Amino acid sequence: MKQETDHDKSEERGFLLDTLIKGFLTVLPLTIILTLVSIVFNFIFEVVSPLSLALSKGSAEPHWSMNLVSTGILILFIFIIGLLMRNKSIKLYFALFENKYLNRIPLYKIGHQTVY
Repeated sequence: MKQETDHDKSEERGFLLDTLIKGFLTVLPLTIILTLVSIVFNFIFEVVSPLSLALSKGSAEPHWSMNLVSTGILILFIFIIGLLMRNKSIKLYFALFENKYLNRIPLYKIGHQTVY
């Protein structure tokens, strides 16, 4: 009877650990994407903010509209990438790039399978 109890506990631990790992691997690509989007947004904002400072000379901080401009540029950038990915030759080149470089990155395949 004691062996069955130990076996049940190890199955339960295996289930909990497996579920935790699957949850982590599901959230990981989203976290990476959001982090990259945040980095790109901050870069765009840093590039655009001097324009805001030049336009509003009395303020030390960029105008709130620069957030909208940065968001618009980011959305346009993502749209252009999506538009390029519709092109068959670009898809072919990206597949080659992905097979040669991206698949070597740890957890890339798992994230790719999760998204697609």
